[in-house]
Amino acid sequence: MVLRIIPLILASLLLGAHFLRGSSIILVGVSVLAPLLLLIKKRWILLLVQGLAYVGALVWVHTTFVLVQQRMMVGTPWLRMFLISRRCHSFHFVRWIPLGLRCHKATLPVNQHQ
Repeated sequence: MVLRIIPLILASLLLGAHFLRGSSIILVGVSVLAPLLLLIKKRWILLLVQGLAYVGALVWVHTTFVLVQQRMMVGTPWLRMFLISRRCHSFHFVRWIPLGLRCHKATLPVNQHQ
């Protein structure tokens, strides 16, 4: 479980750095503290953190789109910036997948009546 959380922490720090660059201190706090919620072993916490991760990945997609548009309008090279930013949101999407509900399966109660 610890090896699954390390990449998640790195993705959260990367998103926090992105928000810090935009001076969004509250969003920095949310993105950096989100992995700490995983210390609470409830299924809804896991779903909440996963949802926040997907929103963070969408932030990267939006940022990439805006930056490519700006660079194309000005006429500056944009391909390298696109590839770097693409890695950021790909990393964000992929890093949260291993956190699926099965990693907490042994610790969470299973409802037998479903």
